[in-house]
Amino acid sequence: MGVGRGLIRVRIRGIAATVPSKIVFDEGYTIVQASQIIQDRLGIEFDPLPADVTIKGSDSDELLALGSYGKADKVYEELVDTLKHVFKWVSPLGLYSLHTGRVLERSNERCIVELLGGYRGYLDKCNAEPGRIIPVSVIRPRLKPFEEFRLSREIRIVGEYASLIYGSSRITLSEHIRDQSRREYLLALAATKLIGSGLGIHFRSSSRFGSDDVILEEIDSLRKKLGELVSEAKNTTEVKTLYPGEFIGSISLTRLAKNVLDHYRSLVSPTVRLHHSYKTYGGCLSDLVDYSEKLIGDGFDRERFLLVYGVMSMNRLNVDPLSTYYTLGPMGEDLD
Repeated sequence: MGVGRGLIRVRIRGIAATVPSKIVFDEGYTIVQASQIIQDRLGIEFDPLPADVTIKGSDSDELLALGSYGKADKVYEELVDTLKHVFKWVSPLGLYSLHTGRVLERSNERCIVELLGGYRGYLDKCNAEPGRIIPVSVIRPRLKPFEEFRLSREIRIVGEYASLIYGSSRITLSEHIRDQSRREYLLALAATKLIGSGLGIHFRSSSRFGSDDVILEEIDSLRKKLGELVSEAKNTTEVKTLYPGEFIGSISLTRLAKNVLDHYRSLVSPTVRLHHSYKTYGGCLSDLVDYSEKLIGDGFDRERFLLVYGVMSMNRLNVDPLSTYYTLGPMGEDLD
């Protein structure tokens, strides 16, 4: 039996966060660490718990789902089923998954390594001889057919608040941890906790909200698991997968899928027709969309809006299919 939707915590990021948030909320998933705008639009309270799944709007034409297997892939398929008219790309190997692979060839310190399932990736700064079995992790997955797996000798295990790394002693923090005092505290905590271990750590954005006891307990747990993985990797003499890493999948949006996005956005916020299609172009047209939606929020009829490229630089809107034009002032007043 799979995990219940209400037990799966989803975080949505990016400038186009409204629609994925609305979809997963309607499907019964728990939204965590939502922005104030999303809280207001969906009528939810802020939940600081760490996410099982992160949805990112990587650009205006693509959504990216990342997180725990059994949870992230479930949310991903929910989005695909809802949007329907999309291209889906899923990496067959997880991000930060750990494998023992066979070196097929080496050239100029770059090795081609074969992994379980016949997948191949490249490993830089490699001096292993062909035929040798070596532990490697996936640091760049292959989402699309023309992409390649990029591998590393570092071994990373991912937790809710942090990731521990064997083969590196770096301490890094998520860019979303902006409070300087919190950053300094986490750096001091890592230095104290991991001194002499030779391990590196990356604090995830959720560590902004985690209690000290919970974060310290997780570091201890990850350290134990990482030690077990490293030991197994060093003693394995066959090609196999030792740690699945994180699911990662991309959704490429078509014009029809953007129409579905428009529908869901209109349920929680004033939205012009073709909102997501126009937003793709950015610049003045994106600004015009924002201005139009402000007017809709002030009472203009959404169904009568039709944006016209040729007049956008003149601050004019065609709001009638029969080509009646109105010149609008900064507050939406009719200047004609």
